[in-house]
Amino acid sequence: MAKENLVMLRGIMITDIVVYQNDADKSLAYCTGTLQVAKQERSVKSSEDKANLFFSEIRIASRDAAIINKLKDVKRGDIVGLRGVIGTLQQAKRTTCPHCGRMTTYIGQVLFVAPTFVEVLGRVNTNEEANRYLAECREISNIVKVFGILVRDPKQLSTQMGNKFTQYQLAVNRRMRASFDADPNNHADYPWVKSYGIAGQSDFERLMNKSEVYVDGFLQARKVLKHIVCGQKLDEKGKPIKDAYGNPVLLTDEEGNPMGCGQKYEATEKTSEIVPYTTEYIGKYRSDEEVEEAARVRKEQSAKDLNSKARLTVDYDLSDDYDDEESVE
Repeated sequence: MAKENLVMLRGIMITDIVVYQNDADKSLAYCTGTLQVAKQERSVKSSEDKANLFFSEIRIASRDAAIINKLKDVKRGDIVGLRGVIGTLQQAKRTTCPHCGRMTTYIGQVLFVAPTFVEVLGRVNTNEEANRYLAECREISNIVKVFGILVRDPKQLSTQMGNKFTQYQLAVNRRMRASFDADPNNHADYPWVKSYGIAGQSDFERLMNKSEVYVDGFLQARKVLKHIVCGQKLDEKGKPIKDAYGNPVLLTDEEGNPMGCGQKYEATEKTSEIVPYTTEYIGKYRSDEEVEEAARVRKEQSAKDLNSKARLTVDYDLSDDYDDEESVE
């Protein structure tokens, strides 16, 4: 598989860099911090128009001793420019049930940027200075270019406002050993891509598992709502387990008593993904004829589903039969 995994960021540190040491010999283990960057819609014609300027908070992390030494004294407010690669890892995340106070652990993906080159360019002392600087460098603040292969079929989802988007996950070859992955045999990272509008519709219609794409875009960080069931059992991949009827399976103690209250609640989680400016379809994607045929099949299936639902509504009261887990933007 071809290798293209390039990230170029310029922004303001919103945390100090934290350096961790190995317990055994106190040598440098890794460092981490958060960099605020900007992005602007390329459809904005005037370079002076800041109406479509958005900020994202991107985690940076490194195990490289030379990079750690360059970053170790970086503080909140420093201006940092870097070139690096995207890395991902599966990490335990924790949340506390508001009903009973029990802590629940689940597995979620963390995306970070591992610098291959970094420099400190200056410093800002106020939020106004930071916003002004990010506005001035918005064209070079947040650049991502990756070649990857889809690891599953894309999904089309909707925001709470009803706007459709397409989401898919890529396998991206590592150009260097930048990951914190404990498995030395894993040579890829798996960022998510989220595309909107006409591009998102095209991605949904044309892409499939094993499609090869080249994405030119930016990193987007946002907060999402995670739907949690207190005490729900997880499988070996950290996914919630349900019984044959779709009910959550709860953890139990040695006596068979539930180890949680079983109540549903929402927790806020930070996530990061790639948003494309452009996506080039390289290999294994649907032709125009295949797209038209798939659209015809979906239309026929949708008509059948509507007819089936209409018949069921006459015979049964389905008012309480719904899935309350919705996509949250």
